[in-house]
Amino acid sequence: FLEFTKRLLRWRKSNTALTDGKMKQYLPQNGVYVYSRYIDKRRVVVFTNLSGLNQKILLERYREDDVLEDVHSAFDIITGETIELKSKYLVIRRNQTIILDICVDV
Repeated sequence: FLEFTKRLLRWRKSNTALTDGKMKQYLPQNGVYVYSRYIDKRRVVVFTNLSGLNQKILLERYREDDVLEDVHSAFDIITGETIELKSKYLVIRRNQTIILDICVDV
């Protein structure tokens, strides 16, 4: 746990979207809270499911708002895996948080 926390803090400190970026919050839907931080080509999107039930998130809502526009995959900071965002939905388990680190090629 300590190593994970150290890695997360180093990532946070070095990510310009988090240190200098603007923040956008979205109205919660079905107990899922979403916000993003962004600057230039860097974006971080956080999905937190507090509903107690697994949820399907309609990604179109975030594509229309430029947060996920032209983004087909992103790096999940918590799991260390690449998340594919080509489909219509993102499934988030109950009480799960997904932190996506995105670098957009412009």
